[in-house]
Amino acid sequence: MNKKVSIIMPTYNHADFIQTALDGILEQTYQNFELIIVNDGSTDRTIEILQNIKDDRIKILEKKHNGVGDSLNLGFFSATGEYETWAASDDLFYPEAIEEMVKILESDPNIDFVYCDCEIGGMDESGLKEIFRVPYNHNILMDWNPITFYDKFNIGIIWLWRKELRIKAGEKFMLDPCEDYEMVTRMIEAGGKFHHYPKMLGWKRSHQECLARKITEDYVNDLIKRMQNKRDNLNQKK
Repeated sequence: MNKKVSIIMPTYNHADFIQTALDGILEQTYQNFELIIVNDGSTDRTIEILQNIKDDRIKILEKKHNGVGDSLNLGFFSATGEYETWAASDDLFYPEAIEEMVKILESDPNIDFVYCDCEIGGMDESGLKEIFRVPYNHNILMDWNPITFYDKFNIGIIWLWRKELRIKAGEKFMLDPCEDYEMVTRMIEAGGKFHHYPKMLGWKRSHQECLARKITEDYVNDLIKRMQNKRDNLNQKK
């Protein structure tokens, strides 16, 4: 169990949060990883924080601000690992997360994508103080179902996949919001085999600057309709 894991971390103006995310990666029990941080044109203290990190496994890429999808594409273009994941710069991977997921991929060559349970931390207005914590699946089932996934993104934030699955799915993330949701649908269509590992291995920060809170309901509904059309077309081909 010594395959390299590529972790891509897009970041934009998360100076108040990114150190927690970085600590979570650096404290992983599985140490054979590369962390590629893509600074998406931050205007706060983010770059100062990144420049203080001294670790040969970390690469920092700079680019003009163009969103998460563009940052992921730049990061994964530079990735060299056989397994891949990406981590938001305001969330947290628990120490055993990567090791546990690598074990699953190593133990079963038929699994292409593994995802785990996680927690959601409801934060105050500063985004720094946690007010409450609930399981991500407190109101949504996380069991894998490739049909219902098209109706709702239900796999949390802690995941790991084989690089060849992303390549087979079309390699690049879309530039619009919900790029992870859209990529997973393409991974399904590419024949990827998914596995839910029901262990709490991460934490999602829910705060005012969270991108999910800035996406309009109309946009989400339109995206879901597009994904459902893709699902229906996929079923018709079977």
